[in-house]
Amino acid sequence: YLGDACMAYVTEAARKAVSVPILNAGNHTPETAAKLIESGNADFVMFGRGLIADPDLPRKLREGHREDVRPCIRCNEDCIGRTGAFKMAMLSCAVNTEACQERWMSIPRTETPKKVCIIGAGPAGLSCAYFLRQQGYPVTVLEKDTVLGGAPATLIPSFRLDRKAYDAEIDVLARMGVEFRTGVEVGKDTTLDALRAEGYKAFFLGIGAGKQSKDAPAGAVDARRYLHRKRHTVKGSVVVLGGGKEAVDCARAARKGGAASVTVVAGAIQADISAAKKEGIAFRAPFAVQEIRDGA
Repeated sequence: YLGDACMAYVTEAARKAVSVPILNAGNHTPETAAKLIESGNADFVMFGRGLIADPDLPRKLREGHREDVRPCIRCNEDCIGRTGAFKMAMLSCAVNTEACQERWMSIPRTETPKKVCIIGAGPAGLSCAYFLRQQGYPVTVLEKDTVLGGAPATLIPSFRLDRKAYDAEIDVLARMGVEFRTGVEVGKDTTLDALRAEGYKAFFLGIGAGKQSKDAPAGAVDARRYLHRKRHTVKGSVVVLGGGKEAVDCARAARKGGAASVTVVAGAIQADISAAKKEGIAFRAPFAVQEIRDGA
């Protein structure tokens, strides 16, 4: 994640070097776009993924509804991730389920709205809430955590995912009338029978597929447990076992949290490690770990 307007810095030098109109792209928001054009260093600012996330972005801005813009969260999974590297799969979008499916995904409003309860405030639950509200159903979302958003909000570090954009998406749902209740675990704090007694006629389970494993021997911790912490402070030397995105996120979080050194050990590296290497993180692969001993 390179931040807002990550390519705007090149326009100043370009303006001095050429006399033709300058177009700039790269993680722009409406605010950074306006600022760049007002600076005189660019004539046009381009939106690509932002228009996939919300094709109505220009209309909403023109009508003064900036707060209703559905933001691109820059995950690059369903747009660039599907069409890049010669994959040529159908483009999609993590926050706009209708992307490239508009012809088949018309959303008629219901004539008999009934209360719906969504269990889990991750991407699946939030997307379900959005479309149900568009259809006119009263929706309540229950989340056992104190934070809305699921894995993207609690497990993906802010240096890799723009948390502000994700929070803005949740704000849109709240303005649409979705009710959120945090700190409520179904089966512990309430039951399906109790919810039915409140008038809910249908339920959507979006509780996630992942399960945190038990801690390894003393001094070791499961990746998800570590990333879920609000603070990633750590001292001394750290070894991360695994070569996927989650492992690299752990390594970078530990380095930023104060670790003296961080080494990633894996059979194969399956994630982008360019930023991690710049931060001084070492990688050892292919390398097979046979045993973890207490006190070793």
